[in-house]
Amino acid sequence: MGSMFGWKCERCGAQESFMCGGGMLSLNEPEVVRRAGEGAFGPAMATLLRDGVPDGWSVFRSRVYYRCPACDATFEGVRLAVDDRSDGELAYTPSPGTCPACGEHVLDDAPMGEDDVFERCVSRAREGCPKCGSQQVSVTCGNWD
Repeated sequence: MGSMFGWKCERCGAQESFMCGGGMLSLNEPEVVRRAGEGAFGPAMATLLRDGVPDGWSVFRSRVYYRCPACDATFEGVRLAVDDRSDGELAYTPSPGTCPACGEHVLDDAPMGEDDVFERCVSRAREGCPKCGSQQVSVTCGNWD
């Protein structure tokens, strides 16, 4: 229930891998629900999930990725979707905070879309490795569950 993208430089070994979305085990994960109820994903999720997932509801965790505008590093984040079986779902993506690579605050709170992730990987093959400049860059794409 997700997409995989990646690139790897065959010369120097630089690479990035992305597994966007979530799998069947991402539904009502006890650890995620516990952390949400304790406030790890903000006060709204704490209020909704303080006593666990209400009967008939579901919580689905997805992987998302952010790009640091300061150093161009990418890092994983989370998106929670709460379905209460009404007409839609409540989607919550916590702010990424600071970049783990350079410590700068990531101002763009919107995660990269799958098209952005795909384009990042393809651009490495098109433009060459950002580390060594080699054109020997392979790209992988696929689906996972």
